[in-house]
Amino acid sequence: MSCWKYKAGLLLIVTLVITWVTSAEVTQEVYDGYRHPFAVTYLGTSLLAAYLPIALVKDWLLRLMRWDGIETESDSAEAVDLSFAVKQGATQRNDVEMQNQGKVNNSKGYSSLEEEKALIYHQKGSEAIVGHDTKMTIKQIAKVASILAPIWFASEYLMNAALARTSVASTTILFSTSGVFTLLIGVISGEDSISIIQVISVVVSIAGVAMTSLGKSSATNESQSTATISRGGGDSLLGNIFALLSAATDGLFAVLLKKFAGEGGDRVDLQKLFGCIGIFCVGSLWWLAMH
Repeated sequence: MSCWKYKAGLLLIVTLVITWVTSAEVTQEVYDGYRHPFAVTYLGTSLLAAYLPIALVKDWLLRLMRWDGIETESDSAEAVDLSFAVKQGATQRNDVEMQNQGKVNNSKGYSSLEEEKALIYHQKGSEAIVGHDTKMTIKQIAKVASILAPIWFASEYLMNAALARTSVASTTILFSTSGVFTLLIGVISGEDSISIIQVISVVVSIAGVAMTSLGKSSATNESQSTATISRGGGDSLLGNIFALLSAATDGLFAVLLKKFAGEGGDRVDLQKLFGCIGIFCVGSLWWLAMH
């Protein structure tokens, strides 16, 4: 099963890279006749708002299934967790009672009292950990989205601004350094630690994106070179700077998303999160997109 998941993950990564490079090619073609990266970014980010009604309908259908007596996979997991918590609590209470009974015949009664306090402290710590792993409510997700929305929009805008000024190959290769920024920001913030495997993974990722980008653009290299020359050397340099800034903001977004959503994103419904990000962008930036 793990081997199958690993192969599926590799296939999805390759598909993502090819899709991303292809979309960048299409976006740059759009900028040949319509050079307004802010409007394109606003439109693309606003479309994320469609995720929110989809997520709400999904929740409604799940509640309807529960009312009809159909047990979902999440219900089963919650039931197992609840059963485990109840059993653990009962075991800890029995241990405390046994310690209380042993205090009568124990000449060192203070040690039993300390052990009892340690058990109670351990129980409270377990409850705190369980509470931290619970799903966020829609209000909590909205608060997180209000923090992440400006960072997401800045990353997307800088990427589109780079595509409007430099080649797709340069933009894609520079943006692939977001893995480096993610690792560095994670280490500085204490959310991650550097290991040899992570460094090798980042290097391989950048090399893979570079080969994919150069291979995809080799057929149209002459036309891209002409377009880059027409834009001017200074404009191309500015585009490369925008691509690096987009990679840095994307790394910051990834670290904050991991901080709020948890290691595997279990605490946050990502559909609701990105839906709220789209709504925040629609409501706060429409007046700029009109200009």
